[in-house]
Amino acid sequence: MKITHDIEQGSTEWLDMRLGLITCSEISSIRADGAGAQSYINALAYERITGESSSVFEGNDWTKRGHELEPVARQMYEQKTGKSVYTISFVENKGFGYSPDGLILQPTTAPEDQHRFCGGIEIKVKQPAEQIHILRTGEIPKKHMDQLIGGLTCAELDWIDFVSYCPNLPLFICRVRAIEYKEQMEKIEKLVGKYNQQIEEIVNQISEMY
Repeated sequence: MKITHDIEQGSTEWLDMRLGLITCSEISSIRADGAGAQSYINALAYERITGESSSVFEGNDWTKRGHELEPVARQMYEQKTGKSVYTISFVENKGFGYSPDGLILQPTTAPEDQHRFCGGIEIKVKQPAEQIHILRTGEIPKKHMDQLIGGLTCAELDWIDFVSYCPNLPLFICRVRAIEYKEQMEKIEKLVGKYNQQIEEIVNQISEMY
């Protein structure tokens, strides 16, 4: 497992680390196993061939606002839980990558576990109506579950706390435990292997055409 620190998420250097890699934010694409998955792996093949990004999306006002408010949500989480969150740039493991919003060290006195990350946090900055809905239902929106389970798999974590934040509203925290998603984690790992093989086949096919 390769864990990278001290590189700002969203920076050019961070984007370069992700080139050609399946990432947890797109796990839902490969789990769908259809046209969306094929489009995604074609884009990753392009990145492996050229060393350039295939994405043209540079964010909008809301995504930029979310990026600005993440540190506020992280600090609120630390205050509410008493846990120290370590900011991590990128985790690469098992053939794919994960950009957590923070990792938490194993609370132990055993020397072999003192530097092991046992948990993580995934922060989502929400608009008011959706945050109200999440607070009322007490549930993580299904659209985020693949990313969370992918993060558990890639970073080999015991748990991830889903943190939903909207200014002027209560913070929502819900824990996703690896022990409850073992079967789905195994499926994700197999899918990553399957699609990495397909990407390499595409790279080889296109490379022979030059």
